Amino acid sequence: MRYNHHYDNGCLVIKLEGEMDHCSTENLRREIDGLIDKFRPALLMLDYQQINFMDSAGIGFILGRYKRMKSYDGMVEIKNARNSIQRILKMACIDQLMHVG
Repeated sequence: MRYNHHYDNGCLVIKLEGEMDHCSTENLRREIDGLIDKFRPALLMLDYQQINFMDSAGIGFILGRYKRMKSYDGMVEIKNARNSIQRILKMACIDQLMHVG
């Protein structure tokens, strides 16, 4: 799992690439939480354009970042998710917590 990030005007954008499974999300959680704690953004935008697979660990990753952002009164948004990823997020009701597109 690879990612890059940039922070601008209260928005932390994380561009993810690869597969989101148990092995790949373990280190990613710590790293992204460190960025959230450092910047304390109003919006965490997760760009899923380059994510081609996601299982329940990916859902856990999203929910954990959602909870952390809520503790800072922030929001999470998922953008550029492929249709297959959007279906998984809808089945898990993630789209009721945040914008998924």
